[in-house]
Amino acid sequence: MWHMNVDVERDFSAFFSQERERLLQMSWAITLDREQARDVVQETMARAWSRWDELGVEPANPAAWCRTVALNLIRSQWRRDRTERAAPRSAVPAVELAPEDRDLIRALHRLSDRQRTAVALHHLADLSVARVAELMEISESSVKEHLQRGRSRLEAELGAASPPAPPARDDNEQMEVPR
Repeated sequence: MWHMNVDVERDFSAFFSQERERLLQMSWAITLDREQARDVVQETMARAWSRWDELGVEPANPAAWCRTVALNLIRSQWRRDRTERAAPRSAVPAVELAPEDRDLIRALHRLSDRQRTAVALHHLADLSVARVAELMEISESSVKEHLQRGRSRLEAELGAASPPAPPARDDNEQMEVPR
């Protein structure tokens, strides 16, 4: 039976602990669905674990690889749900939210998928316009346009110039490190 090297397992655990929350914030801001965001992160990390022998060595950038995988998983889900998404979405998810969170979620729902994705990748994942363009497979000028329109719409809706923040995480909710 093959046994995982303790150092490899420790390296992945450290990576998982460091990147999971960032990836969850990005995924939530794009999907606006906490459960879907969790599923995306869990699947992304499971895939990272299965390829850790390639990803965990220099000069690989496992965080960038995970962002790309997560975004691709979200896009795949959007393609599967395209017909369902034509129906109106609920303005407020079925979770307890502070009044300012409800306003944020309503405002994010009013953004196009591309605007929401650009805002999330740029502001929450802290990616450059060039990297957002690469991940979204569009030009930098299109990213800038989506960012400008998305921020303007959020400012108009919320009356503030702040990027979206993810919902507070319940401390009882923990994701498992894939094994």
